[in-house]
Amino acid sequence: MHLPIDIQEYKKNIRLWFGGMFVPGREIHISRAPASQDVMGGTFDYAGSVAVGGTLEQAVIAGVQKRLDLRILLKYNDFESKAGQHIVEYQLDKFYSNGQLKPIDIISKEIQSEIKLPWASQVLEMLPAMLANNTPQKFQNGITICIKSNIPQNGGIGSNGAMKTAVLQAIKSAFNLSLDAFQIANLAKVNKIYTGSIMETASPVMGKKDKLLAMRCQPLELLKMITLPHSVQFLSIDTKYRQEACDLLLLNSRISAFMGQKIIFSHLEKQQKPNPYKGYLCNITPSEWEETFMQIAPEQISGKDFIETYDTHQDVAALIDPDTLYPVRDHTAFPIYENERVLQFIKAFDSMNSGHNKQALMDAGDLLFKSHDSFRNLYDLGSEKTDYVISLIKEMGPANGFYGARLTSESCGGTVLILTENQNVDETIENLAAKFLDKFQVKPILYKNSSQGALEFGSLTVKF
Repeated sequence: MHLPIDIQEYKKNIRLWFGGMFVPGREIHISRAPASQDVMGGTFDYAGSVAVGGTLEQAVIAGVQKRLDLRILLKYNDFESKAGQHIVEYQLDKFYSNGQLKPIDIISKEIQSEIKLPWASQVLEMLPAMLANNTPQKFQNGITICIKSNIPQNGGIGSNGAMKTAVLQAIKSAFNLSLDAFQIANLAKVNKIYTGSIMETASPVMGKKDKLLAMRCQPLELLKMITLPHSVQFLSIDTKYRQEACDLLLLNSRISAFMGQKIIFSHLEKQQKPNPYKGYLCNITPSEWEETFMQIAPEQISGKDFIETYDTHQDVAALIDPDTLYPVRDHTAFPIYENERVLQFIKAFDSMNSGHNKQALMDAGDLLFKSHDSFRNLYDLGSEKTDYVISLIKEMGPANGFYGARLTSESCGGTVLILTENQNVDETIENLAAKFLDKFQVKPILYKNSSQGALEFGSLTVKF
């Protein structure tokens, strides 16, 4: 078995990095989960969208070892820190009261109150979620979890999703659990309910090298694996810009969409008309939206007025703020139109794989640009930096192997996804990075190449 370089480094340095954590002579279960690319549609999984995503060569490695006590020990060596900076301890019995598992929301609040490192609380919150789903029914042993990441935090390529996926896959191996890919993806998203792309957790689990994953999020269904034509590649450029209050903006957008859905479905019920949409906005077509539902949805409504009229919406996780004014019409329409773009995008790649249709590649790139323009204008994410990168991609165009680009929401407006045809675009990309550095005095990070997902890699057992 040929091991990825990052796994080889983990094995080589396991005693140096984690010698004070792991017990010698006892099995350590090691798993690897890659960074993710949210290509299109992933941000709107709550609306039932079809989402397309891929993997990158950056990854998180997690090692898990059973303990003889009930302690949970965590250590995290991230992209920039030296070994030994982050160590956390928690007790398994804190999940219980009088022998019964506490409510998950209570456990989460207790963890967040006690553990001030976000990465650690996110890992810990997955454990009671596993117990609540009876996988396993009870942890009979404590756990030592040691994590090494070469994914920059908040870089728009799913560092948290990769971390949680790697940990779950390693726990699955250590405790011999029956967790399938969909369970792992949903558990990894357990404390990121409101915002973020499903591809941040689905791609690290199910992704494959040089392929795109197409999912229908109703709630989660694998549609197909799309093989990238040999000459086609997706790149990502992190401009290092971060939008303030991004999570709140995306949360309010989610609430607005669910308000719009409630208004539409209530209208159908009142009119005694059939509702064939199975509870998802994205089952409404753009033509149905324009001809029937657009005028029903108000341009905006306050949380107070909505509650007085409709009581609540279907999303029990995202609470309505009575004092917030929600832009219902636009944020209901966007997932509907974006879902149609995703379906066209998949068809374009199907056409490419049937005979490398040049027009299909141009169509796919154009859909990325349209997605970007709509997302940028509607959500007001992005910046002068990302706009500059997009303008350079358009300027270089197909003649130089560049077909499309869009802003990704996972980076809170700082990372640009790029579709290229010629895999030998390194020199051109380096020139772009040099122009960016000259203009903004910031060196962007380039992400390229893909790698296998956690299930494809499996797990490795070692001792020292």
